[in-house]
Amino acid sequence: MSSAASSTVASGAGRTAAPLLAVGLLAWIGIAAVLVVDAATFGVAAAVLLAVTFPRTLPLRRLEPLRGEQREILPDKVGLPRIYVAFRAPRFGERDWYAADLLAGVWAGGKSSQLHHELVYRRELAQEVVSWISPTELAAGLLLVVTARPGIDPDELEAALFEQLARIRSEPVAPERLEAARNRILTEIFQDLQKLDRRADLLSQMTTYFDQPERLFTEAKHYLESTPEDLRSYAERFGVPESRAVVVVVPEEEEAT
Repeated sequence: MSSAASSTVASGAGRTAAPLLAVGLLAWIGIAAVLVVDAATFGVAAAVLLAVTFPRTLPLRRLEPLRGEQREILPDKVGLPRIYVAFRAPRFGERDWYAADLLAGVWAGGKSSQLHHELVYRRELAQEVVSWISPTELAAGLLLVVTARPGIDPDELEAALFEQLARIRSEPVAPERLEAARNRILTEIFQDLQKLDRRADLLSQMTTYFDQPERLFTEAKHYLESTPEDLRSYAERFGVPESRAVVVVVPEEEEAT
C-alpha cells in the first residue's frame, strides 16, 4: 500500500474511532467527569505554552560568529557561472539593518551602482549584479548575486568582486551613490503606501514584529537618518570574510561520448 493510501486509511479510521471513543467515555464516566478531564488537559497545554521559550525572545541573544568563511562550489546545468554571497545582518528594525539595506543599493541598486559600474560596465566581467536584504524577525542576511559574462573565469570574477566589497571598509561611500540608493528605497516605500494590498501587508508586518502598526508611516526616517559611517560600521562588523557564506555555481563538465 502506498504512503498516500496508508495516510488516507489512517485518517478515515481516526475520524470513525474518535466519536465512538467519545461516546464510550461519556457512558463510562459521565459528562461531569469528561468536563474535568477536558479542563485538566487544557491546563497542561497552557502550562507548556508558558514554560516553553518561543522565537520572539531569541533575538535578545547575541549572534554567534561563524567559524570562518563558509564556501561551496556546485557544478550544475547552467549556462554561466554565478556567485552567491550572503553576509550576516541584524534583525529588521535595528539601525544596522537599514544601513545594510542602503549598502545593498550602493553595491547593486541600478546601473549607476558601484558593482554594476565596476564589474559590468568598466571591467566587463559580469553581466548582472543584484543585491537585497530580507526584513526578517530574528536575524537577516544581506545577499549578493553576480552572474559572469561568457568566457569569464569565476575565480577572476570573485577576486574582483571581493576587491570592490572591501572598499567600503576603507573608503567612505560616495555621497551620490548613497543618495541614489536612499532615493530608490524611499520611492518604493511611498509607492507601497499608495497600494491598498501592500499597505495592509506592511501594517500586518509592523504589528507582528513590533506591535506598532503606526511604525509603517515612520519607516522613511530610518533611511534618512543613516549616514556613510553607519554603512562603514555595518561593513566592518558583518561584511568580512569571517561573516559570509559563498556559493559558486559553475557549469557541469560535459561527459565525453
